[in-house]
Amino acid sequence: MTANILKTHDTVNATNVCWEITSRCNDRCAFCYRPDTRQELPDGEADLVLDRLIEGGVRKITWTGGEALLCKNTERLIQRAHAAGVVTSLITNAILLTPERAECLAPHLDWITFSLDGPDGETQRAMTRNAGHFERITGWLGWFQAEFPGVRRKINTVAASPNLEAVPAIADIVRAFDVCRWKIFRFFPVRGTAARNSADFSVSDADFRRLASRMDAVRAALPGCRVDVEDHEQMNDAYLSVLPDGELRVSHDNGDTLLGSLVSGSFQNLVRCPAFSPAKHGRRTSWLYKPAEAVS
Repeated sequence: MTANILKTHDTVNATNVCWEITSRCNDRCAFCYRPDTRQELPDGEADLVLDRLIEGGVRKITWTGGEALLCKNTERLIQRAHAAGVVTSLITNAILLTPERAECLAPHLDWITFSLDGPDGETQRAMTRNAGHFERITGWLGWFQAEFPGVRRKINTVAASPNLEAVPAIADIVRAFDVCRWKIFRFFPVRGTAARNSADFSVSDADFRRLASRMDAVRAALPGCRVDVEDHEQMNDAYLSVLPDGELRVSHDNGDTLLGSLVSGSFQNLVRCPAFSPAKHGRRTSWLYKPAEAVS
């Protein structure tokens, strides 16, 4: 039985988790930092991990991968979490989305997130996205806007050397599809393919600061969207993720620290470690739990 998600006075503040439900992907982005090989959990252990996250006070879970829709458990876990009162979010490249599948998912989703790294197909190709990615993502943004407007739309953008100058122009798409949140990440060669291709995508500190400065004016012109520009430092000690095999990880010192398995340990026990900062995590995530008018 899953416990309720109210936190007690001695509970570590760790409310948001990204669940990398599978290492498998049906795309080949050269800047990706997903884990290369991790065994996926069987059904029973996946349910156990979800129970431990909820019992541990997690209030928002984002399912990603790899490509989350390649895992047969994703939709069922989203439904269970949503029924338990957890804020649910899905990141997908939309290759496997169909209207029928989206109609089944949407009633159990609070957020749908799509990756978009430029304002046109040419920029997407420069970022090594698959053919048709731009058209597919803008099509699905429009579909959710029309069919399920209550599912909040989010765009994730990786800021890298091939697309750096084009990033601010994505604002036109944010505006056209009433995107509620736009997060811009600095390319992070922390592991996997990203580490191997670092020379092709890395952005200097000065160039990223210039982008962040340019985004100030863009943010002011998008009052209905929360726009975050995130460097590696904002993730360090604050970003929690569950790996496909149930291992809990925190970003630390521009790398990874493994905290232990949620199959065998409780979430609260695992996050009580020097590598995780509840205060920093709270600064990164607390906006989500303010009144609706404050986070529009």
